Amino acid sequence: RDYYAGLGFPEMAGFYFHHQQNELARFRPQVCYDPASWGQKLSRRLGGKTSSPFVWLKISAGEAGR
Repeated sequence: RDYYAGLGFPEMAGFYFHHQQNELARFRPQVCYDPASWGQKLSRRLGGKTSSPFVWLKISAGEAGR
């Protein structure tokens, strides 16, 4: 809720659905951004701000079941 409120769209919180990464594993997603990565942790320690509190995954067509 705080995330969407901070963006100026608190009503979007009701539309958010969190998918578990293990549910998406069969699609072999590519991790594009991970706020828990060492690079992001270092950036925060140096006073930087994370782009998002969420992991960004890319799922390409035809990846399921390969």
